[in-house]
Formats: sequence, structure tokens, C-alpha cells
Amino acid sequence: MRGVIFWLGALMTGATPAATLEPFTAYYQVFEGGKAQGEASLQLSSAGPGQWRYDMNVRGTSGLARMAGFEMQQSTLLREDGDRLIALSAHSEGGVVFKRKVIETHFDWTRREVRWSGDVKSDQRGPVTLQEDSVSGQALNLLVSREAGAGIAAGVGLRYHLVERGKAKAVAYIARAEEVVDVPAGRFRAQPLTYNRGEGEHQKDTTVWISRELGIPTPVRVLQREEGEDAFEMRLVRVEQR
Repeated sequence: MRGVIFWLGALMTGATPAATLEPFTAYYQVFEGGKAQGEASLQLSSAGPGQWRYDMNVRGTSGLARMAGFEMQQSTLLREDGDRLIALSAHSEGGVVFKRKVIETHFDWTRREVRWSGDVKSDQRGPVTLQEDSVSGQALNLLVSREAGAGIAAGVGLRYHLVERGKAKAVAYIARAEEVVDVPAGRFRAQPLTYNRGEGEHQKDTTVWISRELGIPTPVRVLQREEGEDAFEMRLVRVEQR
């Protein structure tokens, strides 16, 4: 389930104002190489006035993922600033049996830098300079879903400054026309947005499908492809609002 680590992890310039956030939990089937391997949940909960906690939990339930005891928990603390969500800190822990890692991400907006601690190499600890739209990959699905859920034109890009383990890079999710998507939670009209990276034998792309019909800022489907083949996928099973 190696694909889960990348996308688990920032705001579009000139975006339509995002909808008001409400707590929710979304449950997913997880596939790797087209085979069911586990289950996942994405949860948004209040962390106090103007603050939100965004959690992802993944667990291997079949195949090699279950045999290896794969588990991953990731959490990001965010603060609302108008229509923006600003990352304050992030925590990640998990892996397979006897090989688990804990990584902390520390955002310092006063010094405008981000650092990492825990099970990271010395050259991955930072600091990295923060920009106004900097975010860790852990919250990326929430941010993309929130922005795209307001509706955007095909061909428009959602652009982010992604900071991960001592590095930073520009990320752009390009929107396409809406299409019908079937997942265990039902059939939805959803807009796919794709982030392409790499070339040739190293080509990878990640697509998220966002549906305004769902009414919750979370994807109905996520698909990561590598070298033209499906590598990692999540399909929405159900959502709960609190």
C-alpha cells in the first residue's frame, strides 16, 4: 500500500469561495494493483474555535497488506483564515510490523519555516521556507475537495506549494469535465482533477474525483497510476456527518 503515503498529504489562486466546513467521517475501500487490500477513513473534526483536525487511518485487511500488519495514521491541525486553511502541525505514524515510523511536521508561521522531526534523515529535517499557500501532503485531499466542490471549469488548475520531508515543490491538479463515477457509496456525477508528475518509465499521475452531489469535501474516488497501470485506489463506501 505504498501509494497511500504520497497523496495523503495549497489553495487555488482566484478560487470560488469554499463552503462552510462541517465535521464528517468518510470510509473507503483500498486497492493496490487492482486488488482489494484494506480500508481507510478520512475524518474532519473540530479542534476548537476556528481550528480543525483532519485524520486519515488506513489498515490492511487482506493479501500482503494484512500479512505485513500494515497500518497508517496521519493527522493535521489546521486553522481557518477566511476561505483559507492554514496548516499548523502534522503527525504521521505507522508502517508494517517491526518497521514503524513516527514523523512530526512543525509549521512556524512567525519564522515562515517548516521543520520535521522523528524518523526522518538529517537532510529531510529542514528548514524549508513557507509560502502563503504551503501545506503538507496529509491535508491535500481536504483542500482539493473543498476548492473543487465549489465548481471549477475544465482545464483550470488548483495550485499548491507542497512541503514534505525537507523538500518543497509546486503541485497542480488540472480539472476535466464531469463524468459519472460508480463506487460502493453509489453513483455520482463527479469532476476528475489530475496531478501528473514524472516522465517515461517514472511517470506517475494521481486523479481525485470530487462530487458536489456528495455535499462533503472528500473525494468519491482516488486513483494513482504508475507507468500506465493502476497502482493505488480508494473508493468511497459511506459518509457520516456529525
